[in-house]
Amino acid sequence: MVLPLSRPMLAALAVLFFLANWNSFLWPLAVAQDESLRVVQVGIASLQGQYASKMHYVIAAGALAALPTVLVFLFGQRWLVQSLKTTGLR
Repeated sequence: MVLPLSRPMLAALAVLFFLANWNSFLWPLAVAQDESLRVVQVGIASLQGQYASKMHYVIAAGALAALPTVLVFLFGQRWLVQSLKTTGLR
């Protein structure tokens, strides 16, 4: 009985947890020494150093890095809104 009622809240938690972990920068920067193990955000930061005069490369990489977060948010938006609606009810 409790699990079906908490499904929207768990889905909202999963969406927010994914968004927070996708945008992590400092931990992967400190841990990954090999360039093949670096995450997208660290790669974009290295692009800013290499291609400082060609900002269109950095903007294109940022748009590609934001695409999965937008897709996860759009997929989980229904459950996110539903969980916000249920918190206001008594």
